[in-house]
Amino acid sequence: MLSIDGRLCLIKSVLMALPVHYLSVLQLPKWAIKDIERKCRGFLWKGQEEVSGGHCLVSWRKVCSPVEKGGLGVKDLNFFGQALRLQWPARSLEQRERPWTLAAFKLGNDVNLMFRSVVKYIVGNGENTDFWTANWTGHGCFAWRWPTLFSYVGRARLSVAKALCNNRWVRGLQGALSNEAMGEFFQLWDEVHDFSLLPSPDEIRWKLTGDGKFSAASAYDVFFIAAEDCSYGELLWRSRAPSRVRFFMWLALKDRCLTADNLAKRNWPHDPLCSLCEREDEDCHHLFVTCPFTAEVWRKIRRWCDANFAIQADGDSRLADWWLATRRRFRTSYKVDFDSAFMLICWLIWKERNARIFQHVSMTTEQVAENIKEEITVWRVAGIFSQFGE
Repeated sequence: MLSIDGRLCLIKSVLMALPVHYLSVLQLPKWAIKDIERKCRGFLWKGQEEVSGGHCLVSWRKVCSPVEKGGLGVKDLNFFGQALRLQWPARSLEQRERPWTLAAFKLGNDVNLMFRSVVKYIVGNGENTDFWTANWTGHGCFAWRWPTLFSYVGRARLSVAKALCNNRWVRGLQGALSNEAMGEFFQLWDEVHDFSLLPSPDEIRWKLTGDGKFSAASAYDVFFIAAEDCSYGELLWRSRAPSRVRFFMWLALKDRCLTADNLAKRNWPHDPLCSLCEREDEDCHHLFVTCPFTAEVWRKIRRWCDANFAIQADGDSRLADWWLATRRRFRTSYKVDFDSAFMLICWLIWKERNARIFQHVSMTTEQVAENIKEEITVWRVAGIFSQFGE
């Protein structure tokens, strides 16, 4: 059976191999997206077609987040399809002579608003830019800047050229304006009455790329722009540790390993005590930060490599915070080695914990430290370490 990192790579490949031409034209039905995601979720977490929620250690939405947002970078099919379909309005003006520009593509209100916020309309003759719904002045579209006045508009689909011709936009207002609408009317009048059109055609520039050209990748990232950045996301996946170790660390840094507390949430059999120190209840923070056994292993490795840094248990900070703070103490050329060593030590602590639970065998802190040193030697031969431990 494939390892979990192998399954992850396969899922990414399969999702990217879906017919892009189909997704760029048609919206996948919700039931199809749900079915595909269910099969991917089952394959990732258990290597099976179906899986119960208890086996999914991290929500699928977080798995589908970009790595810089703390996810695994698996494509969200709904967002990916919408990003692909944004190319039609984005390229409609530069390819206005093509027959496909006559087709009406419905993006949905949310996506439509997002599109208008990330494009810049450069008005020339004004024939292909909407007066009310396009952000052609650079200050926002009139429809949402002055919603009360817009509610009186009888014909919203009005080009800038037609609207400004003899102030036709004024004649399009229907009914007696309220006091609030009248105030918005005068603000709009002051903004557009001196605007001059040019003989050049209208253009659309994509704000998210340096050259102003649309890209599906930049459009896809917009869907996650409101998500909080993960301080270690990119750093974790750029490290030189093996994939299975990085995947494990991703779970550990999110407190999602199947320690006693997470087993209890799933009503699975467990011993609440930490198997390493047998003093306190086990959770990820205790196992990798405050456990005396783990702290002693780190002290032995610190003496061995002759490095001066604080042990996690000394400060009792979160594992991710300790990692990021400690690596800043090293020179740049040493940071990469420290990242790999940090992940290796946590990985072997986890393996020791599992050996005690499932195989009923145990090692002392000295033996675990020696095991770590031996593994560092193997990793050095593989090119992962260059200076650590020398």
